[in-house]
Amino acid sequence: ENPDAIIYICDSTKKKTKTIEKKFRKIIVDNNITKYVVYLEKTDDVIKKYDLSSDTPIFIAYQNGAITEILSKSNYDNKDIESFLVRNKVIEND
Repeated sequence: ENPDAIIYICDSTKKKTKTIEKKFRKIIVDNNITKYVVYLEKTDDVIKKYDLSSDTPIFIAYQNGAITEILSKSNYDNKDIESFLVRNKVIEND
């Protein structure tokens, strides 16, 4: 419905993912961007549909209904996530 969004895809059963989710949740709350974030649990169907091979969480930015960037790393820190959100105009650069 919203042409501008961040899709967050992850497997919430993995311990490493829980740490990243805590960081991301804090960024979402601190920047009041809940309306821009869509969460998808990484299931077999999602993996097939989106051709996902990574075991780590994946961030996908959409602007005007098109993918503008995909962020998939083995390790994330707050700076990685915030920079991704700034580049994709979800939060402002301070």
